[in-house]
This record gives sequence, structure tokens and C-alpha cells, in this order.
Amino acid sequence: MEVEIVNSRENYFVFGLMAVLFLSFGQLVFAASSQSLGGTLSISGLQYLPSPATPGQYVDVWINVQNTKYQADSIACELRPEYPFSIDANEDALRTIGTLGPGQNFVLKYKVRIDPSAVLGDNSLKVACKTSDSGWIEAKTAVSIQAQSKSLIIEKVFSNPSEIEPGYRALVVVEVANIAPNAVREVTLRLDLASADLPLAPIGSATEQNIALIPGNSNATFTFNVVALADAAPKAYKVPLKLLFKDYLGNTYSLNDTAGIVVNAKPVLEAFIEQSKILRDGTTGTVIVKVVNRGLGSVKFLNIGASDTPTVKVVEPKEFYAGNLESDDFDTIEYKLAVNGAGSKAVLPLTLSYRDANNHEYSQDALVEFKLYTQEEISKFGLEPEAGTNWLLVIAVMAIAGFLLYRFYWKKRK
Repeated sequence: MEVEIVNSRENYFVFGLMAVLFLSFGQLVFAASSQSLGGTLSISGLQYLPSPATPGQYVDVWINVQNTKYQADSIACELRPEYPFSIDANEDALRTIGTLGPGQNFVLKYKVRIDPSAVLGDNSLKVACKTSDSGWIEAKTAVSIQAQSKSLIIEKVFSNPSEIEPGYRALVVVEVANIAPNAVREVTLRLDLASADLPLAPIGSATEQNIALIPGNSNATFTFNVVALADAAPKAYKVPLKLLFKDYLGNTYSLNDTAGIVVNAKPVLEAFIEQSKILRDGTTGTVIVKVVNRGLGSVKFLNIGASDTPTVKVVEPKEFYAGNLESDDFDTIEYKLAVNGAGSKAVLPLTLSYRDANNHEYSQDALVEFKLYTQEEISKFGLEPEAGTNWLLVIAVMAIAGFLLYRFYWKKRK
């Protein structure tokens, strides 16, 4: 490939323009000192982009070849990449320059690939040139290779169990991934539970853990033992995470993230007959059903539906909306029922629909039973008051009898 030769006056303008552009974009210039190739030629690295270079990526390299003495003819230069550098098949390593007069220079540009497993730090890139008067002479220029600043990422955070009940223990697991080909070291993960708003505490382990080394393209796991405080309110909590690590060159990086930890207590609802005024089969009456929340979590949007059976007909209500029911709280519903053919026991089917504090939906079936009695049992257990004397009726009968007797006696006298 032919490269244009620049005369010394134009050279000043080109170098000035390149310097302005490089400084404007904040790029780093490397290896400003030139190396003699013997005789009349010297070589220096102008720049490589991006800077610093990263493993597994391409880098554009500009190399300046300067003629410092007398005219040189048949100049050719060749890039001789060695690990961790290489060039693609469509990139010509050998470049023919031709003639270069005293004070003139030319710039070579190569697109160089960096091996994914490259050792971090300064790596030497070799270039060789020759003229009609000399054989190949080799020189080196340094390229700095560094890891990506975000080579280590937090890939997954979860708890086991997935929802922690107040007063219970759990494992908080944090998986980190080294997405770069180079190892990172002195990896530290901090689980920040210091906030008074977080009802979690470490148990049996610290809130900071360390891993000496995580190889390139591999994962590592941190595990923390925590307990949810007994008075923890059921909801999702944000837990701050801080990840610290160093690359091969000793550069320190930090990453802040947030993990979501869910505290939840499932409601435990029970329904039973608190009072029944239906004593006999084949009668209509009322029963009072009590619904109790015996769980640690509250209940929202509680709706209670009642269903008919072949022996129990719900007169009213078919649906009852109770709303919210806190832990250790209850509500009552009065049902009017018609019972026929149930025998000694009647069953009222109920469906309880509600949500917990974290808006998880539940539907629960409950069968509430109430006993039916024979007349003998009712009398034996005194479930109904015995019929007493109806004095009003007695007085009325006596009054009528007295009146009839008086009329009869009075007629006889007349």
C-alpha cells in the first residue's frame, strides 16, 4: 500500500492539526520518543485509539517514520505483531513508501486486534523498516492495555426463601460476573443494612465479604445470612450494595447497586359459626359467621361469597365485602338460611377472596358447619325455653266463663 509523503512545511501543519484534535477528544498520546532504525530513519508512536486499549477489542495505531538525514530510497515498513497483537487478513502488514527526502516523514496507520486474554499493562508492538541501503531493522512501541472499568457486574440478587417472614432467617445470595477476559482481584461486596428503615439484620455472618480472585469470563457468589425483625412490615425493601475490586494493574473500581428484598407474612383466615338460631331441620333462621385473621400479615379487599347446597339455601347475603382485616382482627356476617333435609348437621360453603400486604391474590374455600337437633335434644339441653302459663288467656277464659254463668243464673231468676 502506498503512503503519501509529506514535506516538512506541510508536516508542521499536519502535526499541529493532529495535536489539536487529539487534545480536543481527550485522548492519550504514547511513546513520544523516537527510536533510530539505523542510518537515516527513526520511528515513533504517535497515537492509538481507543486509549487505553482493552482486551478483545480493536485499536487503531498511528506510527510516524522520520527521515533525519540524507535521501532514502525504496523504503518499506512492516508491522510484526506478536501476542497479544494480531491483524486481520485484509490488513496489509507490509507497506511500501518509496523515496523520502531529508526532513520528510510519513505516518502509517494499522488496525490491530488485541487478544481477549492479553496481559494488562504495557505491551510492545514491533515495527521493522528497510531502505535500499539497509536491511530490515526492528523497533518497538508500547501500547497500554487495561481492563474495562465495568468488567465486574452484579448479575443476580435473590433471597432463599424468596419472601422472608418476620422473625425468620433467610439467605441473601449475590451473583457477580466478570465479563472481561482478565482476572480481577481483592473483590469486596458490602450489604448495607445500617439504615433504620431496613428491618433486616445479619446473623452468623458479616455484611462485608471478600473474594481474593475472580478469573476472566467467570462468576462468583456471595452469600449472606440475615434475619427479618419480628416487627417487620410486609413489603419490598431496597438494600444498597457496594462492589469494590482491582484489576491486574492495581487500579481500583467501585460499583453501587440496589437489591430488592421482600418481607411478607401470609394471612391465615379462619371462618366458623359464632351463633346459630337454626335449631331444627326444615326451618329458616339466622346464623352469625365469624372470620378471623390469625396470621402475621394484614388482609386487603376481603370479599366473602356464600353458596347454596342441596340442603342449605342462602336467603341473604350472597356476597359480603369486609375490606381490610389486620392481623389478630375479625369480622362477623349474619346469614339468613333455609335448611331442609340436612339431618343432624348443616354446611354453609364460603369463598374468601383477598390480597396480602404485597398485593398477592388469594382465594380460599371454607366450610362452616352448624348442628341441628331433634325435639328431644332441644328439650334435654334446654335450647328453647319451656312453654309457661299464659295468664292473659286464663283470665280471658275465666271472664268469659263468669259472664256466661251470670247470664245463665240471671235468666233462671227471671
